Amino acid sequence: AEKYDQAIDLYKQLIFEKSRDWEVYIELANVYLTLKDYHNVFETLIEIPYQELDESSQIYLADLYAYYKHYETAQEIYENYLEKHSYSTNVYRKYSNMRMWSKDEKISSEILDKITYFYSQKDEVLDVLAKDYIFARRFDEAIKTYKHLIQRSKKDDPCYLIELGDIYLTLDEKGKAIEYFQKAYGIDPFDDKLKRKFALTLAWSDMQDRALPLLEELFEKNRKDQIVGIELIRAYVLERKERKAIKVLTKLKKTFPKSPFVLMEIGNMYARLGHALEAREVYQNLLNSTQYNGNIYFNYADVMRLWGEYYEAEKIYRKDLEQNPDNRETKFKLAWLLVNMKRYEEAEQIYKTFIFQKNNLGKAYYRLAKVKLLQRDLEQALSFANKSFVINPSDKNILVLSEALAKNNKKDEALSLLDEIESKRYRKQAAYQKGKIYLAENKKLAIDVFKKSLELYPDNIELYFYANFDKIKNEEFKNTLVIRAKNAEDLTKIAWNYSENNLETEAIYFFEKAIEKDEKYYPAKFGLAQNLAMNNKIEAVKDFDVLLKDFPEDYQILLWKARVLGWTKHFKESIEVYNILRSLNPNDPQIIREKARVAAWDKNIDLSLETYDKALNFSVDLKLYENLIPLSHEIEDINFKRDFDSLKNMPFYFGYERIKNNLNRYNLSKDQERLLEKALLKNVAKFNIQKSIYLERKAKYAYYRMHYIEANAVYKELIDFFPSNEEAIFDYAQTYCHLNLCNKARPLYQILVDDFNHSRAKIALERNKIKADPFFRFAHEFFQEAGRGDLDRVKRNRTDFNFGYYFSCKNLVTFTAHRWTEEPTYEKNTQIKDVENLKDITYDAYGYSIDFETTFSKYIGTSLGFRQKYYLKKFNTTNLGHLFLWFRA
Repeated sequence: AEKYDQAIDLYKQLIFEKSRDWEVYIELANVYLTLKDYHNVFETLIEIPYQELDESSQIYLADLYAYYKHYETAQEIYENYLEKHSYSTNVYRKYSNMRMWSKDEKISSEILDKITYFYSQKDEVLDVLAKDYIFARRFDEAIKTYKHLIQRSKKDDPCYLIELGDIYLTLDEKGKAIEYFQKAYGIDPFDDKLKRKFALTLAWSDMQDRALPLLEELFEKNRKDQIVGIELIRAYVLERKERKAIKVLTKLKKTFPKSPFVLMEIGNMYARLGHALEAREVYQNLLNSTQYNGNIYFNYADVMRLWGEYYEAEKIYRKDLEQNPDNRETKFKLAWLLVNMKRYEEAEQIYKTFIFQKNNLGKAYYRLAKVKLLQRDLEQALSFANKSFVINPSDKNILVLSEALAKNNKKDEALSLLDEIESKRYRKQAAYQKGKIYLAENKKLAIDVFKKSLELYPDNIELYFYANFDKIKNEEFKNTLVIRAKNAEDLTKIAWNYSENNLETEAIYFFEKAIEKDEKYYPAKFGLAQNLAMNNKIEAVKDFDVLLKDFPEDYQILLWKARVLGWTKHFKESIEVYNILRSLNPNDPQIIREKARVAAWDKNIDLSLETYDKALNFSVDLKLYENLIPLSHEIEDINFKRDFDSLKNMPFYFGYERIKNNLNRYNLSKDQERLLEKALLKNVAKFNIQKSIYLERKAKYAYYRMHYIEANAVYKELIDFFPSNEEAIFDYAQTYCHLNLCNKARPLYQILVDDFNHSRAKIALERNKIKADPFFRFAHEFFQEAGRGDLDRVKRNRTDFNFGYYFSCKNLVTFTAHRWTEEPTYEKNTQIKDVENLKDITYDAYGYSIDFETTFSKYIGTSLGFRQKYYLKKFNTTNLGHLFLWFRA
């Protein structure tokens, strides 16, 4: 309405109310831009954090910095832009002539006026221009040009829609690519090329249920289309239609007997069927028969996960990143592989690098949410899940958000979110997740929910298991499960469901049935050995040794063998296996932790401390010092300089932590702060590893010396910092037991049982509960004293009958009924004259006592009691009482 003054006043009011709503600032800057009030444009834009501006706005801001003689800031923005877009002659010219043009008022005004885009009147010219932008990888300009073309023509031209779809596919924004391909396909559904683009993009976006009918039509028309055939196979597998997948694969193999892509898919098919040996053989033959092909190695690394050869997969991913450091897909694969190895710190560092990037931010938040759920860092898990959902409210993100909500005891919100899931693929998972949420609260209601879900998905074996949860111990039901299971995979799923519900005999039975059904099915063979190991059965070692014959030096098999040897107190043999793992990868912090723990269990504290020290040898502070040397010359803040200089002398991680904690106190420019944050992020994994290992080492040593108060405090700090450390949680609970505070130990054991299915914690929790149960106790004592001559010769019998009752676990009240019998005895040549009359006389007494014991804290406790004793012959009743107050130093 061109009422600019009123608009400016309203925007200023909005800024006053919402000081961090950057869109308001941008709109206010646009009003000033319309008025060519460049000073106010500049003053408004500099309030906005640099990363909130798009690239064209950043360049415009650099122009303004140059115009107002802030050359250093302008230079840095130009240089950052030119690092990414070295083709941009316009920006390069401005950068090189910055001081000259900023002094010439006329040229300056011309440059500042060129903030808007100008378009040709001819569509053909614009189409060529857009294609030139694509060739120069200036995708934002290409998108704007095509959108302008579509808007101007007021009709959707399929050619322009396809071009837009292709650009978004190049940018890995598959959701937007699908949107434009779908529009184009709607205009011309008989164009097979267009149908192919649409179908493949759906398949690559994990929308196989939508892609499948289109892929079937395309493959029926052209059976020589390898890519369509391969995606059709993958879609069939995900839809659990393995027979159809094998049929298509057989056709492709006949048509393309030497195609590496088809051979890779054969290897992948074996992997999906769980046939690890066959999958490995296909890939190794392929690698030996073809020239180096990164694609084959990359796919082989993915397949290796089946049998747990994680170190080899890690080498392949890292080698790919050396050659292509910006390969986002490889970074995500490597990070999730590290998660599988419980190397959470390193994985988290990779995911957090995406926070500084626009692309894949939602995916990074999704994965961080999954990691934090595994680590039991539930608040952080919910925060990341929510961020992922805000960026993209997809079904996959709804699932992880609902899981995080449920774990944070927001179950109603979780259940209502699950109802919003639309796609067929995720509805099945949502139904299962919903039932599990109800199961924790109300078993009967959960069974009803599972039964309703089973009506929708009658083939789902896990839904069938939980829909009959009240019958799972029934022999007839177990036989029905065996018949109903379609394959070894279904039987293995049942086995793990039994294991999850602490029914180990049944779990082993179903693992064995899975192997019987398909003797090549690796997950069942490894699952059986792993299940035995989890229940501290030494027999697991034999099973692991059999697997090692086929897969020598396999990370996962060796790791579980080492674990079960440690858990069954074969400590030296366990340490030998950990040494093999360390020879394969000396820098794996999880192996260092686990070996050190086994040495501590063996009371070999010197070896334990020496092993922990392997991870502390090269301080993260020195690494951070090296990274910050260039930046330290620019920063003048005295506090920073002091903290920076101290990095050289700080042991372990203390200097890093000090800088991290003081970051907001330093007087830094925005760019300096951003560079400092990047340096911290670059070393965050090493910091987290060193801090967690240092604290664990300190706690273990205090525990070994039986300094339980000190160990308790350090374990508390360690768990707050690293919530998924099962060893720390268990030892923390044990310290409370040593300090007679079983009420504080019990919830910690429960965490381990609920979240980690921890077998030792199950035993400890059971013992803890048994010790705290009400009890009856019967005791009899016999005592005989020879005396000195006729003095002090006595036989004494005492019988007690106790009833004890605990309340709040640590408080014990005991009621006891007593009976005493004393009988004097005499020397053979006694001097007592009437000894014959005295012999066989006994002195009986009865009594009762009431006792109370409690522990107030780690440092103080008390016990008090009262006893009354009734003598049956000639003696008075006696009353006794006591009060003890103890202190622990």
